[in-house]
Amino acid sequence: MIHACLSPAAGGEEISAILRCEKPSPSNSEAAELGTHDYSKPPAAIALGAAYEEEDGKAMREACTDHLDIPWLIFDKSTPLDVPMGPECGKAVVARAKLLKKKLQDEGRLNGDGIYYY
Repeated sequence: MIHACLSPAAGGEEISAILRCEKPSPSNSEAAELGTHDYSKPPAAIALGAAYEEEDGKAMREACTDHLDIPWLIFDKSTPLDVPMGPECGKAVVARAKLLKKKLQDEGRLNGDGIYYY
């Protein structure tokens, strides 16, 4: 698992590098310290957290047009989290993304292109 905190502008470039199994040139030095740093295989999916707007996700995805054989999971802001803002909020976002990833895997849709909302 690779974690990153990207601006939408840098996201497309950095995610594209990750999809090519290359270490990205991080635009955010704090983000460079997160995650496993295992770039030897492409991720199973791209999951964008609740801080991103739908338009941000679509813009980052468009910047990765050479690698559109992967699901993009975008947080659905119209569905409340049922937890207060704070550390539990982040955990709830990750839990929802993992549930959707599992569902896509169980349905055999994890190996293809698509935008899915969690």
